[in-house]
Amino acid sequence: ELFLLFRDRVFKSAPNVKINLIESGTRLNVERLLDLRQADVAIAARIPFHSGALNAAPILTSKMVCYTDSLANKPIDSVEAYIAARHAVVGFGKPGQSLVDEVLAQHNINRNVVLCAPSFFTLAKMMEGTDLVVTMPDYLSRTVFPSFSKHEPPIPFADVQVDLIWHRRSEQSGRNMWIRENVMASAADLQKRLKSEC
Repeated sequence: ELFLLFRDRVFKSAPNVKINLIESGTRLNVERLLDLRQADVAIAARIPFHSGALNAAPILTSKMVCYTDSLANKPIDSVEAYIAARHAVVGFGKPGQSLVDEVLAQHNINRNVVLCAPSFFTLAKMMEGTDLVVTMPDYLSRTVFPSFSKHEPPIPFADVQVDLIWHRRSEQSGRNMWIRENVMASAADLQKRLKSEC
């Protein structure tokens, strides 16, 4: 939904501007994309470490929830049920632990991942009519998982912090500053919508 708000805001103020969105892959791939000038900015879950070449600003906070197909699955209401469940994930073709796996590793929990999809929307489509469970941020409920049931995971997850990230060399670039201003304003609008629904 953030991208839809950004699109509408940009097209209203600059109807002929061209927007090109790309998948960054894992969040650890962001620095390479920005360093090689393959992207002006990136939006990603908070990266635990990166070189001093990047700047970042928080734009969105969301709790983690479990999504299931309400017609095919019961809510996951215990740690045992979570461990026994068949899980689905988004994989971007690069190795590395997800935010969920990092938390589960701290609790010595391994989940049974049986489906890995290349995008959030493909994942949601593949989960329809199955008993699969996915653990994702709550803000995806309006766009990616609107027909799915959602519930609190039985394992405590910290809120996901989503950052706007850009290369330091673009700090004073008028173009980059304009993009950042529009992303931040769109994120503020989304955060207001999410809070009003709570």
